[in-house]
Formats: sequence, C-alpha cells, structure tokens
Amino acid sequence: MYSPLHAVTGFLIARAVPHPLLMVIAGIASHYALDAVPHGDMRMPPGWSTGKRFALIVGLDLSIAAIAITMLLSAATPAWRLQLVGGSVSGLLPDVLWGIRRLFNHLNWQIPIVSRLLDQHQRWHDFMHVKTPHDAPYRLGLVLQIALLTAILLLAYAGTALST
Repeated sequence: MYSPLHAVTGFLIARAVPHPLLMVIAGIASHYALDAVPHGDMRMPPGWSTGKRFALIVGLDLSIAAIAITMLLSAATPAWRLQLVGGSVSGLLPDVLWGIRRLFNHLNWQIPIVSRLLDQHQRWHDFMHVKTPHDAPYRLGLVLQIALLTAILLLAYAGTALST
C-alpha cells in the first residue's frame, strides 16, 4: 500500500486506542495487514522503481499522506494531535525502515547492528507482503487505493462531524 493509506489507518487507530504503546503496536500491525492485501505496487511499470521516477513517486506519496493527515488533524483538539501524529508514524514505520535500508544499500553503508536489524526487518516485511503469484495490476491497485483512501477520509470526517 502507499503511504496515505498506512498513515490514515495509523491515525484512526490512534483515535481509537488511547494507550501510546498499544497504539504503536496496532499501527505497525495494521501496516503489515494492509500489505498482505493485493494492491498493485509490487508490479510498477518497468523502470519506475529506480532513479528520478522513484524519487518522484516517493515524494508524491509522502506529500499526499501529509496532506491527508493535516486535513484530519485540523479537526482534532490540540491535546490529541501528538498522539494522532504518532499513530500515523507508526502506520508508516515499516516502510520508513524499508526506505532507510534501501538508502543504506544505495550508499553502501554498513553499520553492524543497524544494518543487521534493517535486513531482518526487510525479511519480515517481505514475508508479510502479498503472497499471491499475481498481484493486482498497477493501475487497478492505484485506483483501488485512491478509492479506499477517499472512503476512509469521508468516514473519518463523518465520524468527526457526528461526535461534535
């Protein structure tokens, strides 16, 4: 899944689970649960997973996540904002670790304990990802993720409107 879905899911978990440690665990678990659903980003068009196109996709992905979280935070009370941002970050954390590992490999950095932990996380992240031999086509997965994000945001706003 792309970052907006992971971030918004973590945000909503933080709204529902007030205990910080449980919220972080649930946010991280939600990431792996969402990644287990076929969602199309494992079959990006050729050449899109490297270089400038990849940087553009990551930048756009994180920008949309930031916009979605900012929209949701605008309706939150100041006392809850740190918790909600923490939930969003916990939902994104496995992909952040994936990105750090990818950067370390690109720069050929080896920090003994850190690199070993990042490699172990990568094996777990890969294990938890889609297990079907045929992931959804990229464009279909993108449309489905946009539709799901839109539905979640609408439900989140409806829930906020009902609680005020």
